[in-house]
Amino acid sequence: MTERTSRLAVKAVEEASLHADWFFREQPISDQGIDAHIEKFQSVTGKKGIDEVGTGRLIALQIKGGASYFSRPSPNGWWFPFSARKAQLWLGHALPVLVVLVDLGSREQYWQRVSAATVIKTGKNYKVEVPRDQTVASAGTDWLEIASAGLGQSDPPVPFE
Repeated sequence: MTERTSRLAVKAVEEASLHADWFFREQPISDQGIDAHIEKFQSVTGKKGIDEVGTGRLIALQIKGGASYFSRPSPNGWWFPFSARKAQLWLGHALPVLVVLVDLGSREQYWQRVSAATVIKTGKNYKVEVPRDQTVASAGTDWLEIASAGLGQSDPPVPFE
């Protein structure tokens, strides 16, 4: 993936995330396999009008763009292969990790969660299937559930007033 392709993919996901009410925080320094964090926000009416407030519901994203990431068809979408080092990082990450594939021609974006339930070992490496029906544009409820899965393991969230 060229630098231009990488930047176009990241910017496409940033735009789609913001339209879906998720703050997008790129992680450009010491990229070790997480390109961005997203946080669900909600609009709150206050003394100064409407403001967007983070909810603390976070997800880590690995973003890949370009035709090469769509060159390994699967029964339901595409296979995304990755190294054992990435598997260790993503499966042990404090946040849920999603892989997002960006078709730069159509600007459509597809995602899959990296978890014990989705990862398949392929000898020394790993892969996940990124389904064609899991698009970023329609991910709202799914992403919120993923980002909220750890709740209940700590103190309950304080409601906004």
